[in-house]
Parts: sequence; C-alpha cells; structure tokens
Amino acid sequence: MKKKEQKKKNTRKMSLKKINLEKINKKKLILIATLFVIVLSLVTYIFVINREHRNFDIYTDVTFMSPRQALIFWKTDEDTLGYIKYGEKKLNRKNMELQTSSEPGEIHVVFLENIPLEGLYISIHNESDSFLIFPKVFKIQFNEEDLMYE
Repeated sequence: MKKKEQKKKNTRKMSLKKINLEKINKKKLILIATLFVIVLSLVTYIFVINREHRNFDIYTDVTFMSPRQALIFWKTDEDTLGYIKYGEKKLNRKNMELQTSSEPGEIHVVFLENIPLEGLYISIHNESDSFLIFPKVFKIQFNEEDLMYE
C-alpha cells in the first residue's frame, strides 16, 4: 500500500511541476511576445518618421560658388533652425555649420568653405528633428559643370 501511495504522491508532484512549468513557459512566451511587439512598433515608428523626413530631400540643392565653396539649400515643412554636419568620412561627420540666418524658417541655407577637392560627406539636420531621425548622408564634390557663373 505504501508503494502505491508513494507512487500517487510522486505522480501528483510531477503533475504539479509540469503544470508549474507550463505556467512559467506561458508567462515567458507572453513576455517575449510583448517585447517583440514593442520592438516591432518602435522600429516601424522610426522607419515611418525617417521616410517622411527623407521626402523633403527633393527640396535639397547644392550649388558650388568655387571649387572649395558651396551653398547648401533645403526646405522644411515647419519653421526651424537648420545645420549641416560634415566630414571627410561618411561615418565621421564631426564638423557642424549653422544656417546663414539666425531666424527660424522653412528655407535654409548653409555656406561651406574650404571644401577639399576630394569632396565632403554631409547630412542635413533641423533643430526640431527627433533624435530618432537618421538623416541621409551624401557626398558633395566640385564638378566644373556645377559653377553658377559659367
């Protein structure tokens, strides 16, 4: 009799452990699913705001005044102050140049000088941009055909 009772107790204990493991696994699964949804939502949000921001790239223009001087123009959908980050390497744009006007506006102009003949990598930023916006980086380089006064 004792063996049968012991066996029943062991079976109950194993059943309880199995039930507890199932509960724990369900909780872990729910937690993982929730974290996945949150991360996916954040990535989607970042993608959408960056796509909207880059739609304004069509309103960007670079005009070289000389082989080493250029004006960069761009338009925004709201009044803000703008600036350019630039550097000789695409992922190392530590230099910054503010727009020529100190007044917020929708049209922005930055004057860059001492541009190396090899060109510079620039990215366009606005004071009102979210930290989640990753601006497009592009290279500007003098081309004889770009001179305004020829």
